[in-house]
Order: sequence, then C-alpha cells, then structure tokens
Amino acid sequence: MRAPILPSTTLFGTENGNTYDSAGLPATAYTPAFSPDGAWLAFNDASQSAGHVLSVMAFAPTQNTFSDYRMLVSDDVHYPAWPSFRPGSEQLVFALGERADFTANGALISCPQSVPGPRSDLYLTDRTGSPPTMLFRAMGFSAEVADDDDA
Repeated sequence: MRAPILPSTTLFGTENGNTYDSAGLPATAYTPAFSPDGAWLAFNDASQSAGHVLSVMAFAPTQNTFSDYRMLVSDDVHYPAWPSFRPGSEQLVFALGERADFTANGALISCPQSVPGPRSDLYLTDRTGSPPTMLFRAMGFSAEVADDDDA
C-alpha cells in the first residue's frame, strides 16, 4: 500500500532561500535527492515494504508538482537510501544499508576510536529500474568478489 500523498509539501529554493508549496509527494519520502536537471526526485519510500524500496518521481518545476511514481529497487533485507543522480539524470547511485533509520549509528569518520558504522554497499541503477549493479571499485575492492562478506 502506498503512503498518502501530501496535499502540500514545502520546498526550499537553494538559489534564493524562498519556500514554495508543492503537491504530489508521498508523505514517506525519506533521504530525497533531485536530479541535476531538476526533473526527477529519488527517495526511499518508507511506505513500501517497510522502507525496503527506492523510488523516483517526475517533478514539474513550473507547477511544483510530483507525478509518475516508479519503484526502482526493492530489497527484502536491506534499505536503499541516500540516492545521488549522475550527470545526465539517467542513472543514480545509492547506498543499500542495514539500518531502517539510515544513520551511521554513532560512527564518526574522523575518530579512529569510533564504533564501526553499519554495513552498507554502493549500487548503480537507472530511472527505468534496471537491476542494480554493485560498485565494487567505488568501495575500494579491486575486483568483483562473489563471496563479499560486507554485502
């Protein structure tokens, strides 16, 4: 079941700091990211499979409306989040992690004595929902490893 659509969502203009009313975005759109051309919004949809879904919607900037909802990635165990579009707005990179709240669980990058953060991997997909590809080299692996225990 899909989340209710918000009657109005406030967007913030990064170019001027103004606020804009918008419509059509699910109430459970977490970790959102706009495409470089501003035509798409990718996000974790917490209403789908308890947050195990990455979705995308088209955005019409002249009307400030969202439409064309698409589920791109679904995972039974992990949580897809923190999407980032590549230049051209066709592909996006996202993290597939083990925490439903998408946090680092107190881990600090700059502190060597910090607790280890939750496991996650980087993946690439496109706006059509092609099967995700794990980005082994971006995570520091020299080659694809079939028995990767960090998955």
